[in-house]
Amino acid sequence: MTRLVEGRKRTLERAASLGFLMNLTADDVLGRRRYAAVAELRQQLYVEVFGDGYSINEVALFTGRHHSTVISGMRRVLGDDGYDRALAERYPGSPFQQRRVAEPRKSRYRASRGRR
Repeated sequence: MTRLVEGRKRTLERAASLGFLMNLTADDVLGRRRYAAVAELRQQLYVEVFGDGYSINEVALFTGRHHSTVISGMRRVLGDDGYDRALAERYPGSPFQQRRVAEPRKSRYRASRGRR
């Protein structure tokens, strides 16, 4: 079995097991529904499939979503730091390990000096 066929099969199995907890089918979890509970299950699915060793593009292919949707969903589940850590572990020496924190911008407006 090819990697993509096996990955799609595993994704469907995981979607069914996650959906079982809420009495949903795999089609419900992977479908177009945007209910918060279904979206959270779908986002958790992204993280689990990515943890199995599949790339973000492969996860997007398996779930029928755009890769930016998968990234956004993973960030919601893991947080920005957790997401960066997950990518740094997968791709050592990548820019994700040297993430820079932006300096806060100074306001263009002067602080109030008591005048109104």
